Amino acid sequence: MGMERQSELEYLTGFYEKNQPGLLVVYGQKGIGKTTMLKGFMKDKNPVYYLAREASEREQLFQMARELSRAGYEFSSEFPDYREVFGEIAQKIKDRKKAVLVFDEFQYLIKGQSAFMEALVGFLQEEANALVILASSFIGFIENSMVKKIGRAAYSISGFLKVKELTFREISRYYKAYTLEQLIETYSILGGITGYLPRFDKTRSTRENVCEFILKEGTFLNLEGTRLLEEELREPAVYHSILAALASGKRKLNDLYKHTGFSRAKISVYLKNLMELEFVEKVYSYDTKGREHVQKGLYQISYPYMNFWFRFIFPNLSSLFLMRPEEFYEAYIAKGFKEYCGFYFSKICREYMEYLNEERKLPFHYEKSGIWAGKDGSIDMLASNGQGKVLAVFTKYDKGGMTYEDYQRYMYSLNQAGIAPDDCYLFAMGGFDERLRLEAKVKLHLYLKNVKEEPIRFS
Repeated sequence: MGMERQSELEYLTGFYEKNQPGLLVVYGQKGIGKTTMLKGFMKDKNPVYYLAREASEREQLFQMARELSRAGYEFSSEFPDYREVFGEIAQKIKDRKKAVLVFDEFQYLIKGQSAFMEALVGFLQEEANALVILASSFIGFIENSMVKKIGRAAYSISGFLKVKELTFREISRYYKAYTLEQLIETYSILGGITGYLPRFDKTRSTRENVCEFILKEGTFLNLEGTRLLEEELREPAVYHSILAALASGKRKLNDLYKHTGFSRAKISVYLKNLMELEFVEKVYSYDTKGREHVQKGLYQISYPYMNFWFRFIFPNLSSLFLMRPEEFYEAYIAKGFKEYCGFYFSKICREYMEYLNEERKLPFHYEKSGIWAGKDGSIDMLASNGQGKVLAVFTKYDKGGMTYEDYQRYMYSLNQAGIAPDDCYLFAMGGFDERLRLEAKVKLHLYLKNVKEEPIRFS
């Protein structure tokens, strides 16, 4: 896709150029693009690459020796131990330029009482001519279990690099042929997962892409809906129930309890697991005077494709089996899709405000920002600086545009939050009604952004 990850590559290059061995852990969700990035980084760097399997240690060593043998490495048997593997690598790279060794999905190499890490540490202590990268798509394991699992070997780790999904800004650079609306809708479904984005045809509408590449049986994205959880977690039935409830708007622990019938304690454990995998997030509101009006303990699905799947497809799988994709789209997706995209439109507008803030293009430079989730209305963004100045942002994706009545509801939410903003930005995909435009002429600190006429641009 040509989506270079410049900052990540610079981070890796910094370690590569050091005149000493290095051990890095690179991780991120499946499909995030880390393997593609590593492939580009390894090029012309005397590479060794091994993709670990979920297999016994004996089978792992057999496969590793077999693959390395193809690249000219020699072993005394079909089942060498890890010390022999690293010893042979050390001999081969001795008189060459610095090597890059990548062990992908390395969690499979350290199961049980594996000697892999001990042999790797010994290799690093004796070999200054290598940068070793341990890559993984199991975020929860890396952030919560790995250090305990590998023990003292953790002291040899030089750094961690978490590969995150692309931002809307990064995606927009490579989809210049898309209209802003297409871009927002694609981002709302696929997020910034580089493994998903090429699955859509850039010459087709969002509706056509969804019908062809998600709703059609047997396609990659169709199968991905169920694979995501089944590959990562045990008891997918429990997770499916919780995610379906979240997608339907049941975002509080008590609501999930009433819907699923699981105990609150059980739901809390499963939510914790989903948050570790970054599939779900807990919502924390910007701290204001109006604390009594805030909704606390809210959860939401943070992984866009999972959100789309459980919002529109999971509850209607029987109909998907019986209907043609186009019929299904009109019956179950079309009506609620704009509202669904509104959540991501709000996220995109916050990202745009962050860009304007970095570029010093706002009335003041803010230092702190967040959302405010009220019991009777919310604020898409609040931001403030150290001098007490406050900025508020409201967004609306609906093609019907933003009305003066919408504006009045926004002012009510600000009142509930106990906030009197110095500046207020309104973003609307469908423009603004006449009364609201007149209001902006009177109130000089009220900024109207008609995104249809003035597209969001990060340059």
